[in-house]
Amino acid sequence: PPRSTLFPYTTLFRSIPSVVTIHDLIFRHFPENYRTVDRRIYDYKFRRACLDATRVIAISEKTKADITSDYGIDPEKIDVVYQGCDTIFRHRPDDATIAETRRLYGLDRPYIISVGTLEPRKNQLQAVEGLAALSLDPELLVVRPRDASARRVIDTVITRIRLTERVKFLEGKPLATLPAGRT
Repeated sequence: PPRSTLFPYTTLFRSIPSVVTIHDLIFRHFPENYRTVDRRIYDYKFRRACLDATRVIAISEKTKADITSDYGIDPEKIDVVYQGCDTIFRHRPDDATIAETRRLYGLDRPYIISVGTLEPRKNQLQAVEGLAALSLDPELLVVRPRDASARRVIDTVITRIRLTERVKFLEGKPLATLPAGRT
């Protein structure tokens, strides 16, 4: 019978050439951020996928080195292919679009932007703490999906170090507006 959907592909098809992409092995390097059962599942399926695949794609030299050292995969079997970026970021929006986006989001001073889920490995908490140490007074924009429990943790730190006026959370904003937010 076919294997569980936990696996990138079924091992019944080992005779068919296959390629697997591995983004990172972060769960091995920061185990405190993952449940034990999740780490075990990830470790098994990533190792098995690397062993069974004809070729492995790693998204960075670091990931390639991790696959080689952690799983014993021959580096000759691994190709590094860096991730791309959405084409909307290739061109600078016109001045009117930039001005409208800055007005829409209340961006009236320099800012630092962080895009991603609120979780320890994404370092938003360190960004907040670092903001307090800057001699300038930029804002920190955190563009992320909703997660109430993670938001409570970071809000506590923001309040404690008195940065409520300098940290903004942008939730549910269209991707198309992000290029216009840069200057």
